[in-house]
Amino acid sequence: MHRQTPTLILIIAASRLAHVAVAENSAGPHQVSFPLGQRTDIVPRPHVGNVSYGTIINNCTVPGTVALTFDDGPSQYTDLILDTLKRYRTKATFFVNGMNNPLGSIDNPATLWPAVLRRMHAEGYQIGSHTWDHANLSVTSAFLRDQEVVFNEMAIRNVIGLVPTYLRPPYASCTGASGCLDDLSNRGYHIVNFDIDTVDYNHDDPQTIQWSKDHFADILSHSGYNQQGSQAGHISLSHDTKHETAVNLTSFMLSTLHLLGYRGVTVGECLGDPRENWYRDASPHAVHSLDSSVEALLPTHSGQCGPGVNLTCRGSDYGHCCSKHGFW
Repeated sequence: MHRQTPTLILIIAASRLAHVAVAENSAGPHQVSFPLGQRTDIVPRPHVGNVSYGTIINNCTVPGTVALTFDDGPSQYTDLILDTLKRYRTKATFFVNGMNNPLGSIDNPATLWPAVLRRMHAEGYQIGSHTWDHANLSVTSAFLRDQEVVFNEMAIRNVIGLVPTYLRPPYASCTGASGCLDDLSNRGYHIVNFDIDTVDYNHDDPQTIQWSKDHFADILSHSGYNQQGSQAGHISLSHDTKHETAVNLTSFMLSTLHLLGYRGVTVGECLGDPRENWYRDASPHAVHSLDSSVEALLPTHSGQCGPGVNLTCRGSDYGHCCSKHGFW
């Protein structure tokens, strides 16, 4: 492989990092931002339990259960949804984005998000990944798909010391042809979509949210039964970033579950997966430490490494050392 010119290398590095360039403060200057700390590549990822890997999961397997799921948060409305769930004594699952634009990353202590995530975890709600900044995993490159997954793991790890084993792909898109299914399976993820879409993102006002409520109730009211006479299980999609979902739809969904005899549970519960399988331990004692100089660097695609260009050979096609290519 020929050695690239410094100018070209810097262009490549900038293009890789541009994907995660954000404004941590909408009123302040734009800056490159990604989670601090070592990458999560070295976290062991065995396939455990009976829930499938490498396939799309659309519904619950435990009869009579409904897993309410909320995407795109946390947001200023998430605590209200948690309060409502607590009032109904019902658990749910939150598929979180790491870079909660424009309000800051979920591990940023200057924001409210770490406290919200810790509350979720402490109160028994399930936290899943919805990627770092909501990229379509079926159309992005394998390199950027990996960053979307790893960066979100790092952010979640920085708050609760764990990384999730459940992931919902943005836009419900993760195809086999793109390599997404295999990539997420190799990273030890159960891939979860849904069979009830409340479409709350299109109905975020007091009048039109009625469509979402009617749609949710209609599907559950006409749901089928299995051979044992038990109600089929479902996974619903809503968003904890929407005002009407927080103040209206969530309580309606919960009261509907109780009225129709369903049990509201987490995704893990509705698939019969014990709680210990929902996360992998990523705390410092669980993984080998890495050189701090490369902890938060991106894998190189050129062979050049080092903090100066924010690139490392760890996790790249060059192995853990690029010295044979004439670079640090």
